[in-house]
Amino acid sequence: MPTTAKVLDATDTGTRIDRIYVIARLRLQVDAAGAVPGFETTIDVPLTPVKLPQFAPGQTVRVKVDPATRHVAIDQPRQ
Repeated sequence: MPTTAKVLDATDTGTRIDRIYVIARLRLQVDAAGAVPGFETTIDVPLTPVKLPQFAPGQTVRVKVDPATRHVAIDQPRQ
């Protein structure tokens, strides 16, 4: 289910994929989506260094939430 989330904190885990992607740990405040109330969660996501500013604390990002498990995935175009 699509919704948005506010980035509360973003840290570099120190892990890299193919020397291109930075694995960032994001603490998010996920907005309510349908029957799922808002909640806070932490996820690890691969990001290119160019996209890191889009995930800085205070930024709002698009996410998808599985209503059954509250699993959160970033919903950003890959470019």
